Amino acid sequence: MDKFEYINKYCELTQQANEKEAKLESYVQKWLSGESVLSSDTMEQTIVTVNDQVSKIRTEAEKYKSEFDRISKEEQLQQEQLESSKSAERRLKFQLGVDTSKMVITGGILSSNANESHLTGRDKTPEELEIDRQIALTTLREKVVKKEVSLAEASQLKNDIENYYGKNNEISSGRHM
Repeated sequence: MDKFEYINKYCELTQQANEKEAKLESYVQKWLSGESVLSSDTMEQTIVTVNDQVSKIRTEAEKYKSEFDRISKEEQLQQEQLESSKSAERRLKFQLGVDTSKMVITGGILSSNANESHLTGRDKTPEELEIDRQIALTTLREKVVKKEVSLAEASQLKNDIENYYGKNNEISSGRHM
């Protein structure tokens, strides 16, 4: 099920519970006004039974809502991680001037006419990503020594390097660091 099916099911079940409660209320009002000849015990048993049904429906509905919330939160976290990774990539590219591409171009044709251009490539290996990481760290060290970046900026950039290349290595190699 996708998240929208979960929220639709939640709404459907909540509506069912509300309808059952409304019918029960109507039924009780008719009984109180004397339009029904049921005994008090029968009426009490009916109320308890319907309230149990409504409770079960609401519990099931909450499970669907919880799953919808979980999926939504997971999607939001993934989006935040993607945005954070893109920000780190931009900072590394512009402040350190390092190549942050995840692919290696292996061939193709590059033309001034975009319709005639096509490139072929492959994902970088974990070893190539580690080399890129080391280059970025070395470049950062050089900029710190030359006092081109402050220690605060260097700390942020080092964190960006570790996060960016750590995630890429994890994704590319399937291993966890």
